[in-house]
Amino acid sequence: MPISFVAAPSNGADGFPRSNGAGCGGFTLIEVMLATVILTVGITMGFVAISESSAMVGSARDLAEATRVAEHILSEYLDDKKLSPDPAVGTDGRFGWKFAWERVTEGDLALMESEKTQDSIELLKMGVTVSWPDPEGRDPRQVRLVTYRSLATRYATSR
Repeated sequence: MPISFVAAPSNGADGFPRSNGAGCGGFTLIEVMLATVILTVGITMGFVAISESSAMVGSARDLAEATRVAEHILSEYLDDKKLSPDPAVGTDGRFGWKFAWERVTEGDLALMESEKTQDSIELLKMGVTVSWPDPEGRDPRQVRLVTYRSLATRYATSR
């Protein structure tokens, strides 16, 4: 009867059999768990980034629309020859607006009495404030546009 030898796996220091590495191609449990955590964090951060960018696009759209409303209101009042002394208010869709104007005093312009000429310019400061509700329920958002309109006036000179 022939004698046959069977190679037994070598045991490590802990007594468990060790493989010689041939045909062994799997991942350990720790590696799989770590890869799962990294993948989960990456996917979650991707969803957060998409959500935040969507909110920013909505906010930019609201700001652009509010600016358009303010420009429209200003253009209407710039051409108006008779301005009411009371502020005007109104709405345009979900945007509320308020228009007000005031005369710019010479002190604001830093003009001295001696610098006045026969033809002087009177300035009106015109402003529109447009507000709209915040989508997250916080304080309303608003944008303010201000422009100046000049009115030529003549000073009477004594000669």
